This record gives sequence, structure tokens and C-alpha cells, in this order.
Amino acid sequence: MKRLDALDAARFLAFCGMVLVNFRIAAEVAPGTDWASVLIDALEGRAAALFVVLAGIGIGLSRISAGLLLRRAAFLFVIGLINMTIFDADILHFYALYFVVGAAFLTASKRGLWLRALGILILAVFANLIFNYDQGWDWETLVYTDIWSLPGFIRNALFNGWHPILPWAAFLLIGMAIGRSDLQPLCIQHRLIM
Repeated sequence: MKRLDALDAARFLAFCGMVLVNFRIAAEVAPGTDWASVLIDALEGRAAALFVVLAGIGIGLSRISAGLLLRRAAFLFVIGLINMTIFDADILHFYALYFVVGAAFLTASKRGLWLRALGILILAVFANLIFNYDQGWDWETLVYTDIWSLPGFIRNALFNGWHPILPWAAFLLIGMAIGRSDLQPLCIQHRLIM
């Protein structure tokens, strides 16, 4: 299969978006009204979501086994936990958890992946209605106070962390469904990039 230019372009956009967003966070630059701040505000969250969709597309295009995907998840989980000791908003350990969800649905049909993504979104809505989203957060400092306890870590990972499984794993499943589609026609690539 030849390279998909639109997929490479999407990876480039996601990478640039993540660099800009994380640079502002690391430099502690406050949001402003200039064009650069407005652009970064628009990218915040979207670049991370695009990365997760792209990871799903990569899984959907590949013939990866569940075992290999789970080994990659374990590697990312360990690296993410190490990263969390210096950067609270780590996303790598969340990627590991998305990969575990993806491994569970590797054999699902394209339609099944879309339905499961919808199911994850519905579960996320119900979780927000049933559970206390604020639990564990100190909103003054943006610190998750009990992240290193088992209940706090599970709550953070599933429900109210920076990029919790509910709803973020839906992006991975959507990407997997897209990856199983015919992506060769240029008109499809143009639609996806838009």
C-alpha cells in the first residue's frame, strides 16, 4: 500500500498542535486575544484528540495482533507513569489504556467499532451524571490530589483525568473504523483532512 498523503498531513497537524499547546503550558503563557493565542486555544484538546484518532487509524490499517498491541500498551503505561512524576498531564499512560480497549475490539467489524464508540460516549455522559467529576481535583492548582492511590488512579483513568477512557477511547475506536475504510481515493483523504 502506498503512503496516504492526507494521513501524513494529519499527523503533521496533530504534531504541530501538540507542540504549540504544550509549549504554552510549559512556558506558563496565559491565554490572550492575539491571533497566536486564539489559534492555540482552538487547538487545545483537538490536537490530542486527532492523535488518538490517528493511532486508531494506524491500528485499523495494520494487521497487529492483540498480544503485540498489549505489549505496546504495557510499554507506554510504564513510560507514562514515569513521566507523570514530572508532568501531571501525561497522556502516554492514557494511550496505553486506549490500546487495551482497542485490543479488546480488534476483531470487531467497522460498524461494530462505530457502535462501540457510541457506547463509550453514552457511558461517559452517564458517568458525568452519576459520579462527582470534581472528586480528586484541586481546581486552584490543577492538581489531582489522590492520583497515586488506587481509587484515585482508577477514577482519574476512567472518568475524570486529563484524557480519561470515558470518552477518549471512543476516538481510538473511530480511528480504527476509519482505518478499515478505503482510504486510497483522494476525495476520501480530502474529506478526512477537513
